[in-house]
Amino acid sequence: LLQQGGNLVGGQTGALSGVVSAPAPAATTPTVTAQGVVHAASDQGGVPIAPGGLITVYGVNLSDGVGQSKGLPLPQQLNGTQVLLGNQPLPILYTSTGQLNVQVPYGVPVNTQYQLTVQHGSTLSVPQSLVVAQAQPGIFTVNQQGTGQGSIVRGDQVTLAQPGTPANIGETVVIYCTGLGAVTPAVKEGLPAPTTPPLSTTVNQVTVMIGGKVAQVAFSGLTPGYAGLYQVNAIVPAEITTGDAVPVVVSVAGQTSPPVTIAVR
Repeated sequence: LLQQGGNLVGGQTGALSGVVSAPAPAATTPTVTAQGVVHAASDQGGVPIAPGGLITVYGVNLSDGVGQSKGLPLPQQLNGTQVLLGNQPLPILYTSTGQLNVQVPYGVPVNTQYQLTVQHGSTLSVPQSLVVAQAQPGIFTVNQQGTGQGSIVRGDQVTLAQPGTPANIGETVVIYCTGLGAVTPAVKEGLPAPTTPPLSTTVNQVTVMIGGKVAQVAFSGLTPGYAGLYQVNAIVPAEITTGDAVPVVVSVAGQTSPPVTIAVR
């Protein structure tokens, strides 16, 4: 699920992409779609961005074509494109003519507004005004649209907790998400999270509800070796109604993710 070059996290891998674009037309001014800056996991537009989180930018003429970063650290320029938050270039995971996947800097001040601009070649898009919040959680999903089966794996950290391979009551599942905000020890955006202790954990407390019941959280923080990808390890609680579509939500800093589902037996 999370192998380098796989389908969850951009050029770390191409993850958050989900769009295959036609060959790039002749370069013209880049245009960002109305409310086209969305949460990379939930795919919701018009919501705040969070320090360290992954976001997706939809539009037209955004880059020279399809490409993804070749590894970490993530580049700040790819396929003739830079994405600027204020004057700061953002690390880029993936580009196409219609979509960019980038990471928000950890140091961006919260409770502020920033302008996001795409520079393609020498031309700039019309700035998009974005609100920065402490956190804006969202769980990655198999359909890459923020709905249905979550990118949530069982205790072996490989098998999806989905129909056919459901999680068990009392099992620790790993919920892959982004937008959980500040972490400690701090990590520079675009760089891989620590793979040896101390791992980077969330500054703000994270709570998880599975099947409407509070789940005990064993770990919440950055996924080791990745940029901008968070994980929450939670124990499936007893006394829930089992099935193929048990709802899961993650809450942090007063914000709750849209619900996704897992299978539990």
